[in-house]
Amino acid sequence: MTRIREFASTYIDPYQGISSKKPNDIPLQKIVYNVNVKPKDIYALSSSFVRGNAISNRLKEVFNDYNLPGHTEFEGIKYYYKNKNLRNDFNYLFIYESVYDKIDLSRSTFYSYNYSDNIEVRKSGIKSEKIIDRNLKFKTKEEVKSYDTKLEKLYNQKLWFQSLVIACEIEYDIVTLYNLANRYWMISERLLDKMQKLKLTGFDFIEFPVNIKFRSDAG
Repeated sequence: MTRIREFASTYIDPYQGISSKKPNDIPLQKIVYNVNVKPKDIYALSSSFVRGNAISNRLKEVFNDYNLPGHTEFEGIKYYYKNKNLRNDFNYLFIYESVYDKIDLSRSTFYSYNYSDNIEVRKSGIKSEKIIDRNLKFKTKEEVKSYDTKLEKLYNQKLWFQSLVIACEIEYDIVTLYNLANRYWMISERLLDKMQKLKLTGFDFIEFPVNIKFRSDAG
């Protein structure tokens, strides 16, 4: 636990909303897990590892063919399946580049919504009747943070994005925002299609009405 806290305080906590340092090692390589359900292709971990996930070798091979933000992988995550058969076919994928710090706010729009029925939101996305305020514009990330903080103090309200313009040339197949929506990865349709065809497990796919453009096609 001490090494996990050190990892979080070094590579995650100081970098809320911005890209972090690239880690050299992780405490997970010193731990052996016991998994009681059939191993999936991805596992979300605790908040100490919010910038990464444990992924199978099969998913790692898929990601190798797609464009991810700056990341690093650590092989050999060890675990037992039902108290037997020690395995090391998992990896820790750490995405240290946050696309959030590349958002062109002047050309992006947001909205706030009521998520009182969080299960419904997770299953079907955000319905129009849940939107409280739309077409919100911000000039600085400080304004976004201030508005988001204000929403957190109100009952069941969240900030989301209608459209994002990302000021970089590379069109990523995974977009991570380690400030807004830090529990979600947004993935491209071509990556989604590949993952569904391979029947990869451990994911919930939700279609959110969000338009993402990169500098190359933003006009």
